[in-house]
Amino acid sequence: QATYPTSNYSYSSILTSLYPRITPTYKAVRGLDNTYAPTTSLSGLLSKHGWHSVGVTAFNEETMAKRKWFGTFVDGFDVFNPDQLEESAKAAETNASALRAIQNRPEKKPYFLWAHYLEPHAPYLDQPGFERGGSPSELYDSEIAFCDAQVGEFLDALEASGHLKNTIIVFFSDHGEAFGEHGVQFHNSSVFQTQIHVPLFIRIPGISGRRIDQAVGLIDVLPTLVELLGVEDDQRRFGRSLLPMMFETDQEMTGFSYSEVFGWM
Repeated sequence: QATYPTSNYSYSSILTSLYPRITPTYKAVRGLDNTYAPTTSLSGLLSKHGWHSVGVTAFNEETMAKRKWFGTFVDGFDVFNPDQLEESAKAAETNASALRAIQNRPEKKPYFLWAHYLEPHAPYLDQPGFERGGSPSELYDSEIAFCDAQVGEFLDALEASGHLKNTIIVFFSDHGEAFGEHGVQFHNSSVFQTQIHVPLFIRIPGISGRRIDQAVGLIDVLPTLVELLGVEDDQRRFGRSLLPMMFETDQEMTGFSYSEVFGWM
């Protein structure tokens, strides 16, 4: 479950494991005191412990010029938007930039890479080779299939370079999309499942896959990675590590997630 049905609050929540109304983005949007420790974000925390952190995003214009919406994402990364692109990036550009960032990283440091794709997103486009029909939901399906293929190409490139065998992959979407259900369109308007139920895949090399059927949240990504990597974290977080579920070490652990929306679009 996403904690919020739109990108700026959702991403800020994922990167900090804080609920939306106390994230850096929430305070930036409202012009409130926005002083956070550098280690509040996952990128800053890992950088403190010797990791090289790189952020590659399709939200280039928004992160560079509009801090109150997306600019807080920059905080904590050693390198953000390494190609200094000024406009929204297509998936192929995100792939190319992310792969160059891996190639150009300091060789003796482990790395953390955030790669963000804007597809699928409004305006919905019929992606060549992935046609699904002409309705808004079918065009959205076309974008999902296209982005799935693009992520696949990125993973193939990681495997070809030898990185996939020792790289943890976390794949997720920041929110869902509505197509008239409950009287709403797009996102940023409700906490019905159409807008907050999202995919979450965590791939750990050498660990066989299994499906967790309990409720979990994107807010749990940071604590899960922190425990998995053995990184010391003295910041207060609201998510919890999913490792007990993933490794079945605690059968008493119960599913829980919290989502909110501040007002109608």
